[in-house]
Amino acid sequence: NTLGLFRDLSGRLVNVTGREDLLEQLRRAAPLIGLTQVALALHAGGPKSCDEAGAKDFYGDVTLLPCVGEGDGNGSIRMPLLGRNHSFGYILLEGAGLDPLVFESLRDQVSQTLGAMVLQGERITAESALRESEERYRDIAAAVPMMILETDTALNIVYANPAAREGLGLKEGERDTLRRFLGPEDQELAGDLLKRI
Repeated sequence: NTLGLFRDLSGRLVNVTGREDLLEQLRRAAPLIGLTQVALALHAGGPKSCDEAGAKDFYGDVTLLPCVGEGDGNGSIRMPLLGRNHSFGYILLEGAGLDPLVFESLRDQVSQTLGAMVLQGERITAESALRESEERYRDIAAAVPMMILETDTALNIVYANPAAREGLGLKEGERDTLRRFLGPEDQELAGDLLKRI
């Protein structure tokens, strides 16, 4: 039964996108698993390097986020929430008569979820920077008096600056391919390059 509950929780944690959503999933699952107290204590500034773990006040910056129970923590255990080389903080767990694997399994699932949230945030930041960079590039490319083309991996033209549209006779907003402008030798080279990509 407990394994079934953990499988169900794991499936729901995959879709978690923020702290409040994570806390809500833990609030639902903890009593079913038999936990009487669950609280997350997360580093205020985001994950910390494990290299700092020897510091006297390593957990001094955590913010306590209670999920289940209002106990004083005397009968609870604290387990670190760890990523590859960083700490998210720790989890406080309490439950009478539970197998220690229950605590370890929940800690692992929460650690993985927090790691996925960090990666998702990094991906969103990188995509935003890429979009911004692309917009700046296109602004510059529009002012350059030489032909600039951007293609996808199938050599479909996805962007052409005004000089390229005029020089190649491309119509605004119409999709075209670079293949029709390549000579026979270049077509073969382009085909080989695309296969390698």
